[in-house]
Amino acid sequence: MLIGYVSDEMHVAIAGAHLEFRRDGRSFEMESRASGAVHGNVAAGEYDVAIARIGYTSKQLRMTVDPAELCRIRHLSDRLLGYAWPKWVRSGEERELRIHAEEPFRASLWRCGWAKELVAELGLFDDSFAPGEHRQILPDGDFTIDGARWNDHGYAFPPDDRHRLAAPCRSGLYYIHLKARSGDLFSFPWIVAPEAPTCPVAVLASNLDWNAYNDFGGRSNYVAAWGVSLTPTINVRQESPFLRDTGVRFWDREGYEPLSLDWPEPVNRVEETTEITDPMERIGEEHVAPKTWRLTGWLEREGFAYDLYAETQLNSGVLEFDRYRVLILYQHPEYWSRQMYERVRDWVYERGGRLFEALAGAHQSIRGSAVQVNVDRAAQSFVTDAVDMAVAGIQTLVYGPGAWHFVDDEFIDIDEMTDAARIYLVAAARLMGLADT
Repeated sequence: MLIGYVSDEMHVAIAGAHLEFRRDGRSFEMESRASGAVHGNVAAGEYDVAIARIGYTSKQLRMTVDPAELCRIRHLSDRLLGYAWPKWVRSGEERELRIHAEEPFRASLWRCGWAKELVAELGLFDDSFAPGEHRQILPDGDFTIDGARWNDHGYAFPPDDRHRLAAPCRSGLYYIHLKARSGDLFSFPWIVAPEAPTCPVAVLASNLDWNAYNDFGGRSNYVAAWGVSLTPTINVRQESPFLRDTGVRFWDREGYEPLSLDWPEPVNRVEETTEITDPMERIGEEHVAPKTWRLTGWLEREGFAYDLYAETQLNSGVLEFDRYRVLILYQHPEYWSRQMYERVRDWVYERGGRLFEALAGAHQSIRGSAVQVNVDRAAQSFVTDAVDMAVAGIQTLVYGPGAWHFVDDEFIDIDEMTDAARIYLVAAARLMGLADT
């Protein structure tokens, strides 16, 4: 009888996992097959189950054997992982470090601005109390909906004080770096907002965008958006939701299950020696936290003070619009809630046409000519959210100083790109009431 499937944190099949089913003083041994499938000759009902395999963290679970409802057992591999929870914080508040490690490791806190600054050595996390004390386990089934819930799920005792961290006073993008005794590395971002506004400029870190591209658990906005399948992937090159085009035909449903933010984000990791001027080499880095680092670092290099917030803090009301003159968005704000959109829309409308005036004036100053205004939809404006907003009756402005070379080999002239950066800089300065630089 087919009982269920065993898969790892990415929902890839695990072969050779040993399972022991226990009930009424009897024990039944089984092993997962190449497809992750578990077959066994046991009666339906409730069982205590233990699962183990070399390279994975052993765990116990309570499971119902029912041929009409197959089980999905998730088995976490022995690799260094972690995240702060919540992943956003205000200066002075405490957050929890949720870390999975099979061996002792050291942790350190860094601030990532134009300079990469070591803020604190968090010390050695060893196995002083019990062997494997930093191992976590995964909830079974599709945990992308409700989250991994580390330090809670599977923990009979709460984590000690070493796993609590107070946010630094200075707002910005921080990273916690983990380094295991074997040399294994992992890192994860932490968004620190100010306790109270410190300057006229607020920057919104696109952490909902980060989550949209995070396929930990085997699901994201772009991987199995409709839900984690019953059968795990055997070979990602032959059949899987990971490698495919992302055409609109894959979003053909009225509704989708939510995606939790309570899980690791391997997509956001940066290497221990990475500096802000290094190229972003991994596919996808350009629209997640490493991109945020480049933006905030550039602001610091140019002398602009800013307060950093998470999009989730916009949603919860932590970001106080009335105390800022400028709000900087930088990538993929299409994952917002309606509440977030309406808050920003109302704030912008209250300030009238200051953005257009600032951009038009900056264009005149830098390029020496009046900006050309086109009130119709630009030929290729569908690559932005402008058309959708215009259709919804929202006043929309798309600006760029370069000629649109929409051909097989798309490009923009270097001098036009340089002018764009200067125009945005001058416009921002004018919006903040500063003299042109």
